[in-house]
Amino acid sequence: MQMVLNDVCSFVIHSPVDMGELDKLLVKIDMIENANVYVAKGKGYKWINHLDRIAQSGQIFDTRKDW
Repeated sequence: MQMVLNDVCSFVIHSPVDMGELDKLLVKIDMIENANVYVAKGKGYKWINHLDRIAQSGQIFDTRKDW
């Protein structure tokens, strides 16, 4: 796939169904090249209430069950 200037590509990561109340899901941004990466959390695809920040390469984000 090739992207051009101002293209947007999005991914939705769901927590596992069997995730416990005290478990954390970790997401690592491995490599960023010629792009801005924004990480947002929400309890549903259309309900995003928390923008963590613009991500940097190597950064790890965590979230709890149902987020």
